[in-house]
Amino acid sequence: MKFVRTGIDPLDSILMGGFPVGSSTLLYGPSESGKTFISVNAACKLALLGYRTLYIDADKKFDPKLIEKLYPSRCSKIFDKIIVVRPRDFLSLSHILLYLPEYVEEDIKLIVLDTVSTLYRLSREENAYFYFFEFAEKQIPTLISLGSLCEAAIVLTSQVEGFNGNIKPVAWNALEPYVKVVLRLERLSLNSRIRVATLEKYFDIKLNAKVFFEMEATPWAY
Repeated sequence: MKFVRTGIDPLDSILMGGFPVGSSTLLYGPSESGKTFISVNAACKLALLGYRTLYIDADKKFDPKLIEKLYPSRCSKIFDKIIVVRPRDFLSLSHILLYLPEYVEEDIKLIVLDTVSTLYRLSREENAYFYFFEFAEKQIPTLISLGSLCEAAIVLTSQVEGFNGNIKPVAWNALEPYVKVVLRLERLSLNSRIRVATLEKYFDIKLNAKVFFEMEATPWAY
């Protein structure tokens, strides 16, 4: 099996190499738990290897300043390899995914949808949850098939809902059939740069394996 490395050693270790190519990985957790950091860092590592990332920024969290901070001497090379798309609403996101196969080329090795549930949560439609189920059923399999076709890893991120220890990704019932790897992210403490990652699912295996990582750039030999 091929992987797209996150560039964060503890995560690549627990993921047995990185994000699996041709499959979908779900990163979920509360705000500032590291979802966007991991996704952007993986895109940066790919860029430095000469490959491109398609980053669908539904949450409007993609910030070029993060790349400038992590890789100040290489950011121009990285910017050339990351395509950022920002859907305005739920309908435009559906249109983007519908026509995506026409524009994705072979050098795209990572497709990120950050955050998959944001536009659903912000929708004021009375039947928003039904629409999200329909969206997941029709569009996410297309996204995964596209990943298989161009040998790209698919990364979805989601925030959380629930309380009293019963925390799950937003709209989990809609997403569950389509994600093969599930990684829950948490902050170690309020002001700490350390994050906790728990691998809950790895294809057909349910797990509860934890690692700690720091939100900073990690060395890599090219």
